[in-house]
Parts: sequence; structure tokens; C-alpha cells
Amino acid sequence: MDPLLFFDCLMYLNNYYYYMFTMSNIAIWIAKNLSDNDDYNTPNIVRDAYIAASLTISELLKIILFRKFRHRYTGWSVVLAVFLTIVSMLALLYVFLIQWPVLRLEFCLDIMLFVLLAFEVVCGVNVFLPCCNQEEY
Repeated sequence: MDPLLFFDCLMYLNNYYYYMFTMSNIAIWIAKNLSDNDDYNTPNIVRDAYIAASLTISELLKIILFRKFRHRYTGWSVVLAVFLTIVSMLALLYVFLIQWPVLRLEFCLDIMLFVLLAFEVVCGVNVFLPCCNQEEY
């Protein structure tokens, strides 16, 4: 298994998933903001919006910087991508543990993104482990 190739594949998958996640996140925030229903009254909508914006910006920065520096600085691009992935995971943990209410669609999309980000962290760490690197002959 080539961990760098696997990490690249996950980054390209994240690149395609990013647009759907961003648009749905914006639509969910607008729906929560315009809702008059007491069941979906969100007391901290501004803080939730800041967390969602930081998640969106960190994912966008990760995609742009990784694609820009991938071939020139391979190790540093992976380190930067893993760091920004951890920032995104912390924002998702806020959604899972602190934010209330969390819509079912929002929860499902965030779980899918969290699993993708967890795989990115594991593969990003595996890039630097000597036991996972391929031997060149």
C-alpha cells in the first residue's frame, strides 16, 4: 500500500465532496435562521455560523494549499493538510457535542465528512511511518 497515493485519493474525494457539503451547510444554516418553529429554535445561531464558516474555510485552504504544494513540497503539504484536517475535525466535534439542535441531514453529512477526515489523518500519519513506505529497488 502506498500511503501517499491513498492520501491523494482521499484528498481528491474530499475535493468533490467539498462543494456538496458547503452548499448544504449554507442551506441548513439559512433554514435554521428562518425557522419559526420552537423545536428548531437555535439560541447560538451566530456561534454555530462561525464554526461552520471556520470548517468551510479550513477545508478550502486545505484543498487549495495541498494541490498547490503537492509536487514541490510533498512532506510539508501532507503536514499542512493533516493540521487543517484536525482543525476541521474539531469543528465537527463542536457540531456533534455542543451545538443544539442538530438536524438529521446535518448530522448525516457531518458524520460522512468526519469519517473521510479521520481516514485522511490516518493516511497522512502513515505517509511518515517508515513501515508503511514502499521500498524502491
